[in-house]
Amino acid sequence: MTRVTEGDAELHARIAEVQSDIEQNNEALRALESSKSDIQRALNNRTDPFAHLPIEISSKIFTHCVPPRGTFGSLFYPLLLLRICTLWTEIALSTQSLWSNLHINIPLEPTAEFIAFLVGWLARGKDYPLFLSFAGPRNKSPHDEPLTNAEILRVVALHAYRIRDLEIKPHCYLSIFTPNGTSFPILESLRIHETTMTDQRWAHRVDATRICDVLDAAPRLKTLVVDPASFNWSIENILQTRHAALTALQIDKLYGIMPRLLRFLTLPSLTHLATCLHVSRGNTDAVRELRNFLIRSRCASLTSLALNIPKDRDFLMETFEHLFETIPGLLTLRITPDPTILSVLMHPQYLPTLTKLTITLSHPWPQPAWYTTLTTLLTQRVGLLNSFELDFQASPYHVHYHDTTPPSLPGDEDKRIFHQLAEQGMQIHLGRIMASVMSETPES
Repeated sequence: MTRVTEGDAELHARIAEVQSDIEQNNEALRALESSKSDIQRALNNRTDPFAHLPIEISSKIFTHCVPPRGTFGSLFYPLLLLRICTLWTEIALSTQSLWSNLHINIPLEPTAEFIAFLVGWLARGKDYPLFLSFAGPRNKSPHDEPLTNAEILRVVALHAYRIRDLEIKPHCYLSIFTPNGTSFPILESLRIHETTMTDQRWAHRVDATRICDVLDAAPRLKTLVVDPASFNWSIENILQTRHAALTALQIDKLYGIMPRLLRFLTLPSLTHLATCLHVSRGNTDAVRELRNFLIRSRCASLTSLALNIPKDRDFLMETFEHLFETIPGLLTLRITPDPTILSVLMHPQYLPTLTKLTITLSHPWPQPAWYTTLTTLLTQRVGLLNSFELDFQASPYHVHYHDTTPPSLPGDEDKRIFHQLAEQGMQIHLGRIMASVMSETPES
């Protein structure tokens, strides 16, 4: 055992005395630091412009600094403002528009913390119109059923009354739209995207009745874009649906379902339509269904039409002639290089107001003779057509088999005509692949 002498006790006492002095000095130092912070805060309040600006001005400054919606920074910027100072936190929490834009990736198994974050963010926006974009988790296997989360749907449904713009991926979250269910009174734009899959045969199909449920639930909807892998073909139970507000409809990748879906829709205010005519060889019902839809809807205001027409399909000229007669005021047209449509467009009496024509090309590329047909068409419409564009796109076949076959080029005579049309004032856009066509002037 160690003996404690009188000298040791004296040293221990001195240590305790010094420790007491240190604690007193530390306490005094903390008091001085606190006093300094108070003085600095008072000085900041005198010099900080935010301290003297009205709350409304400060809120507008914060709002204008938000990154574009849908970008990575748009989610974290409002949260960053909460970590600067008390004043900025108060301003940020009182600025409803800062919390009106939310893009989230829903985890495979949402935790209580995630749900709380979602609830808190939406609550800060109060009644301000909301832009909401969310992506559900990918399935572990393409054969699994699409995943939804009832709690996520419940939270979103509570704010359905103020959602103005909604983007959904994957389509399984369309279950938020149910017959006689949640109403979306101010929803103006809805975009539905499918999760990217390598093999479309693995994709789970969407019930086409959901489209009508959407239209019923959102009376002010103006734009509807649906880009799924495929739709359920069983549409016999769909009721006739009339929507007075919809102006833009893009459902051009639904394969065989879209022409039949149009059979149940009436859209009198439609100005922009993108659809597909994927039908069996020799079957012209798709064009007929589209024409009947336009007549029934009385789409006198339709100015833009995009037709996705599969290759190797035979159509009669009169089917497209009758179709174009129903939309005499059309201004822009986007088509795939169907020879029947090109033949009809050679006659300016069809679509006489057409000012912009876009042709989408994909593999297998058209032959050089096709360009002769094209330049003949454009020559016939000199003075009417202001802009022409070739849009080169890689088809799934092209990507899957890594086919790098370059597009065929027009001959010298067709190049000369392209240059002549450009000199006459027509805007010619042939894409980067065909840049050499316009950069080199062919010999006369």
